[in-house]
Amino acid sequence: MIFKSKRDKLKILRLIIVVNLFKNLKEKPMAKRCEVCGRGSTKGAKRSHAKNKTLKRQNINLQTKKTDGKKYKVCTKCIKTSKKYIAEAAEIMEADQTMEA
Repeated sequence: MIFKSKRDKLKILRLIIVVNLFKNLKEKPMAKRCEVCGRGSTKGAKRSHAKNKTLKRQNINLQTKKTDGKKYKVCTKCIKTSKKYIAEAAEIMEADQTMEA
């Protein structure tokens, strides 16, 4: 493959990383935790007008995605970035094919 610059090469490498993330997952993931990046719920505090502090848990937006016949819990942030890298890589591949022809 012919790369125009180092930036194009980095984009392809990122795509490979995102695709391989789904292959290198743990077999027994924890509940309410992204299996790709490991993000989980965070603690926060609700504050009333009287400044009373009540602890609360903020869960991440987990979705189940199927790849290679297995279901994985993946956060929406990882889904969004993987779609972005896949789209960028497709554009680079098309540009590469037009340059070769």
